[in-house]
Amino acid sequence: MINYNYYEEAILAFEKAIQIKPKSIEARLGLSKAYQAISQPDKAELVLNEALEIDPKKEDIEDIYVALFDLYIYR
Repeated sequence: MINYNYYEEAILAFEKAIQIKPKSIEARLGLSKAYQAISQPDKAELVLNEALEIDPKKEDIEDIYVALFDLYIYR
């Protein structure tokens, strides 16, 4: 059985990181993966879509689309 406590702690840490640095793509990618791990794909998708909106230069667009692809494949 997966230990959800680790993922819940990770979610809290990533959310705090986003509060500190609201435009952090890395924190959103990590938050999305944590949501996926606890079977919350809708929240994971929401976080990734937010990442797309806040990446104006599209520097991280490949990483975001790969994460979205993985999310859709494993649904």
